[in-house]
Parts: sequence; structure tokens; C-alpha cells
Amino acid sequence: MTDPAGETLRCQQLPCAAERPPALPAGASLVVVHGRQPGRRYELRSNEILLGRDGGADLVIEDPKVSRRQAWLRQHEGIFRLHDCDSTNGTWLNHQRVDDQGVVLQREDRIVVGDTELKFLPHDAAELDYLRRLEALAHTDAITQVFNKGHIGELMDSEFARARRQEQPFSLLVIDLDHFKQINDNHGHDAGDHVLLEAAQLLKREAGVSGGILGRFGGEEFVVILSPCDQVAALACAESLRTAVAARPLAYEGLSIPLTASIGVATADAECHNVRDLFRRADAAVYRAKREGRNCVCCSN
Repeated sequence: MTDPAGETLRCQQLPCAAERPPALPAGASLVVVHGRQPGRRYELRSNEILLGRDGGADLVIEDPKVSRRQAWLRQHEGIFRLHDCDSTNGTWLNHQRVDDQGVVLQREDRIVVGDTELKFLPHDAAELDYLRRLEALAHTDAITQVFNKGHIGELMDSEFARARRQEQPFSLLVIDLDHFKQINDNHGHDAGDHVLLEAAQLLKREAGVSGGILGRFGGEEFVVILSPCDQVAALACAESLRTAVAARPLAYEGLSIPLTASIGVATADAECHNVRDLFRRADAAVYRAKREGRNCVCCSN
């Protein structure tokens, strides 16, 4: 057996919980220290968390050497245990291979799965607040103050996986602000940034009424995650967003700038295997809305 550092090791039974010191208080994160996304933090919020490469995992590791179902993280009364799921390349903790019986995690333990190394960090209330503030900055789009493309993409993956596990309906809205380039051309980029900010905050408030999560996907395009939400409810939410944008011209330095939005709606069905397929459907629907005259809602199915 060879560990990630290239050293030959024997498979050995890891100490049970009673043989290790007690864990630190509840609330913990895994931070990627080596791999495709160094610095990424996964907050451990549930009592059972499945780690793996599959989109159905709670904590998705984008690493081809990670098994689809790699390992379980289980918490009880603030103590986290790591269990391997009979993975192909093994789950390693501090250069020891973990079995399905599991082992208690301690501060700064190093977990290696495939080519990815993660650090386990329990934290107290003050530390958790600090980490969340840093994370909020990393996840927020600077102009619109809503989730940025990277984070809304992660949320799409995790929320879609959760909806599939719980057999709940899942929908996406793709929103494109109509003729936005004309605002930049006619009034300047400062006006354009102001309109983006105001429109994003309006969309965030209106989407929140339906439990939606809004993020900026790029340029003048936004995404709303709706879960659990079927097609009928998603269409109703989209229409309320369209109406809200059209009803409120945005003020900028004495100007009144009218704005409308085209919205595409897609709801997952049995043929939708991943959230990227669903996004492509919603994106195609928003292009159809633009072809049909803009300021309207179109559904993918």
C-alpha cells in the first residue's frame, strides 16, 4: 500500500474514538490545501455528509481519482468521524488509511482523497463568524452584491443533488436584462453599474419571496435557484420577477432609466441528469424569450 506521499505503508486499524482525545466543540469546516480548488472551504452543517465525485454527494470533490461515493463524515454531539465507503483509492487521514469503521477527527487533521488534500478545522463562535465573513466576501459579486458566478454554480450543484436525494422538484430561472448594452452606450458604465446593482437587489428581494437564491452569472445575466419548486410555481415566480422589473424605472443622477427582463424557466425531469443540462435548457428558453420580443417568460418544456 502506498500513501499519497509515496511511502509504503501497511493497512492498519485506526484508533477508535475512545482511544483518541475528545473532539473540539461543534461547528467545523474542511479546507482544500492541495487540489484543483485550493483555499475552498466546505462548512460541515449536517450530521451525515457524503463526500465524493458524484453530483449526488453532499460535498462534491472534482477529482477523477475520487470515487463517486468516497467517504462519510458523521457528527454526534460535536464529534466528527470519518468513514471510508470502500473507495477505489482509499481515504487517508494523516498518512493512515481509514476503514468503514471510521476515526474521530481532530483540529488540523489532514484528509487525502485522490489528489485532493483537505484540512479539518473545528471552530468556536468567534472563529466561525470570521470565516463566514471572509467566505461572504469571496462569494459576493463586487458590483451587484449578490452571489457571484463561482458560488451560484456551487449552489446549483449542491441544491440539485439534495433535491434528487429527497425526490423534490427543482427549477432554475435564467434572467437576462433587455437591451442593457444601450444603457452603457447612452449613459456610461457608471450608470450601467448602478442599474445592475439596483436590478440585482430588486430581483433578490422578489426571488426571496418564493425562497429563491439569486446569483449573477455574468454580464447582465442572473440565475435563480428554486428548490423545492415545480414548473407551475417556477413560472409564477418568473412572472412576478418580470413584472417587478418592468414596473420600476431606475433612477440615476436625475435620469429615469426603464428596464425589462427576459426570463427562461426550466424544471428538472427524469431526463435531466445533472444541473448543467437544466441550466442549458433555461438558457435556451431565455434566448427564445428574446426572439419573441423580450420582456416575457418562456419555459423549456
